[in-house]
Amino acid sequence: MFQVTAKYVDAVVEPERRDMGFNDNGWTENAWLNFIKQAYLVTAQAWSDSIHTVSGLDDKTCRRAEFFTRQLLNNASPSNYILTNPELFSLTIKTKGAILVQGFEGFVKDLEESADTLKITITDDSAFQLGENLATTPGKVVYRCEFYELIQYAPTTEPVCGTS
Repeated sequence: MFQVTAKYVDAVVEPERRDMGFNDNGWTENAWLNFIKQAYLVTAQAWSDSIHTVSGLDDKTCRRAEFFTRQLLNNASPSNYILTNPELFSLTIKTKGAILVQGFEGFVKDLEESADTLKITITDDSAFQLGENLATTPGKVVYRCEFYELIQYAPTTEPVCGTS
């Protein structure tokens, strides 16, 4: 990748602490990538802030708008793309593209294992064997909403360490 260096410029906006996509030093050492990062972060902040300026939004609609806006912004992040992510770009060069082949092979495997909808593999299912490193416990759903289920599991042993 071409190297554009410049004196360090103070950031206008910092990424959120939990956003690990901008941790690589290339984001600050390369003036062009620093500009791309700052442009994205300023735009993302403006979009997020604009939700609260819309009059007449009830709390539920505001939360939904925040959620969908966050999804859109996360997908548009320059950290998701090879040419604008210094860490991924360097890794691609270092592995002579093998990292891309590995990713594509994973994508093909996900397609092959999917029926009507795309099943994206997050975990290696073969790593878990019932009774060996995976347990099952009777339980029941005590609360359900559109985002999660809260399950209360029944104890299968006597109280441990004096708890009841």
